[in-house]
Amino acid sequence: GAGPAATSRTSGTAYGPFPSAPVAFATCAELSHPRLLRPLRRPVRKLDLCLASLIRGVEKGHVARAIVVMAKLPRPGAVKTRLAPAVGQQGASRLYTAFLKDVLRVVDTAAVRARAEALLFVGLPPDTQLSDAESLLLREPQASWTLAAQPSGNLGDRMEAARIRTRAEAVLIVGSDAPHMPSGRLVEALKHTRSGQVVVGPTEDGGYDCIGLHEDDTAPFDGIPWSTPEVLPTTRALCRQRGQSLKELSVAYDIDTYDDLQRALRSDAEMKCTRRAAQLDLPHT
Repeated sequence: GAGPAATSRTSGTAYGPFPSAPVAFATCAELSHPRLLRPLRRPVRKLDLCLASLIRGVEKGHVARAIVVMAKLPRPGAVKTRLAPAVGQQGASRLYTAFLKDVLRVVDTAAVRARAEALLFVGLPPDTQLSDAESLLLREPQASWTLAAQPSGNLGDRMEAARIRTRAEAVLIVGSDAPHMPSGRLVEALKHTRSGQVVVGPTEDGGYDCIGLHEDDTAPFDGIPWSTPEVLPTTRALCRQRGQSLKELSVAYDIDTYDDLQRALRSDAEMKCTRRAAQLDLPHT
């Protein structure tokens, strides 16, 4: 993973680990101390308990919610290989970059609506470094973003690393293959993510485009046959075995093939970057 780096909260973009809350919040922890609550001589209201819980979370460096985008550094021949026969490897790489830009904009909107932090978690080839991925970040984000490098391992290992990295109570992990996804889908997923309940956004190919996890729960990643139609069925079975509730959103689709791309372009999704890239790489679009 990437080492610590400078962080800027005023710009809305953070590089490196999720930063701690301002020091001023730490002094407020005294408000939750029992000896300070007792002299008030009144019942402890629900608001008091929520405030105390929030302050304790801030002291631990926690955030309430986070959205993670799992991505790759765009390289011809390494991304969107199933699109390459129709648009070439260079075209597939340009389209993937456009997909990612649109996904980041959707996540940025969702993060603001859900009051969540955001993390761009990038898989880097061996001959690259994290600074090579900085150009992928939004120029004027509305939410607070962190950029970090994925560790080695299978997809489940890397998603678990992303969850740990955020230190969030509820984390939603999103792929980069659905630039047509509405931000409301992500907000809904975070809304339903709670202790004992996993949330997934099913896709037509047997996988999912997002998964919501609570910090109290074990992620259903063990033994999943990634990149196969059995991802979602195996996830369902694993949740049943563990006694976890599984909330499924409406079925959607990823853009993996030329037909998928044409379908998304016919939709009313904004996808500004994807539509612009398609005009360059798909002459008949």
